[in-house]
Amino acid sequence: MNMVTDLAAWLRRKLGMKVSFNWNNSLRYWLLAAIVVGSALSGTLVWTWLDPVNTLQRGLIFGFGAGIWLVACVFVMDLVLVEHGWCGHLCPLGAAYGLIGSKSLIRIKAVKREACTKCMDCFNVCPEPQVLRQPLKAGDRRVLDKDCISCGRCIDVCAEQVLEFRTRIGAENEE
Repeated sequence: MNMVTDLAAWLRRKLGMKVSFNWNNSLRYWLLAAIVVGSALSGTLVWTWLDPVNTLQRGLIFGFGAGIWLVACVFVMDLVLVEHGWCGHLCPLGAAYGLIGSKSLIRIKAVKREACTKCMDCFNVCPEPQVLRQPLKAGDRRVLDKDCISCGRCIDVCAEQVLEFRTRIGAENEE
């Protein structure tokens, strides 16, 4: 699915399009709750019908059917409405990861904040870039926002090695 959303981002840059639609931050959690309730009531895995990643994989292996429309909707949403639309704002799996990760012992921390060159590479790869603002500016260096799924993309792209995985507890994490 990253290839689809990256293609949308590339095309948006080439065409000079600006995305300005603003999602409600709690939408992904409502979608997660609806999927859990729907699965409990129907006795089936509702998520498999709504997951564009799964749909894309099935389409590549078995051939596309009606599922191509779901993948196309994600592409158009990413191209026209909002950057990282599915992965960053709607994906219920990301909401589940965020809820679990908010209580995780391992978090991302801006250990070398002073070395940050403001190149914005971490913001460009993060599905929820607003979670990086506070740790890179002032105050607590840990990314404690529940929208962070601790994917580590920001760590991988940082040439200055500003960000690292660290434990949440311990004397070294006190501000």
